[in-house]
Amino acid sequence: MRNIIVTGGNRGLGYEIAKTFANQNNHIIIACRDVEHGTYMAKKLPGSSEVIALDLCSEQSIYSFTKQLAERHSKIDVLMNNAGIFDNSGQKVTFMKQSFSNVWVTNTLGPYLLTKQMTPLLNKSTNPKCVFMSSVVGHHKRLNLKIITEQPSIEVYSQSKYADLLLTELFAKEHPSWQVLAAHPGYSNTAIFDGRISGWKKQVIRQMTNVFGQSPKKGAQSAILAINEDFSSGSYIGPKYLKELYGAPRIQHIQKYYHPEDLAIFSHFLTEIQK
Repeated sequence: MRNIIVTGGNRGLGYEIAKTFANQNNHIIIACRDVEHGTYMAKKLPGSSEVIALDLCSEQSIYSFTKQLAERHSKIDVLMNNAGIFDNSGQKVTFMKQSFSNVWVTNTLGPYLLTKQMTPLLNKSTNPKCVFMSSVVGHHKRLNLKIITEQPSIEVYSQSKYADLLLTELFAKEHPSWQVLAAHPGYSNTAIFDGRISGWKKQVIRQMTNVFGQSPKKGAQSAILAINEDFSSGSYIGPKYLKELYGAPRIQHIQKYYHPEDLAIFSHFLTEIQK
């Protein structure tokens, strides 16, 4: 039986991922902020599961989550870094003693710290796997660290998803015994925009997503494939059709999607903020 962590596993893509593997004799660990809702959704899963509180914007929550896992489990086999938000409100949070956009922390710095904390438990697995959820809006960007600390910008979301590709490569280099992969869902009908965009923009985006977005079940297939099969580290799984927005997943390599010089810049940034 594999122990599989799915962050944000109580809704949307995360729940579809959790549901798929709950049917395959795995133990599912749903990590989410809303434990009440997570517990309600976990009761619908077959097999073995549990819910543990995790707020990726809180270092203390990440440490508490790690401590509880170490007390309950001897190993973790899969860490699915799925949880993410889109928020153009410009909300800031303090993380690693600095002020950052809550989007950047939730989507990038939180998963980074969580994965670092999970290292001892992942190392005890015979086949450790770590998957980061990226997005088509993060493809072929250039790293712009000013955006994450300055004025609110819709660009923070795409920067965070670009940085998740860089995280994949950095952890792959740091842990050659792991499978470190990235996945993206294409254009999927989830609630990521709901409650974070107001007025007519929200209505337009919601209607477009209802009509054109593929279902969460279809959007989750890339991450499900990444977890289910063995691939070389650095593999990137996403839909194959219409600019990678729709369809069955295919395998690429993340080196096609980022600029090599950004890897060193991002690595230096991560080192500096931990001093």
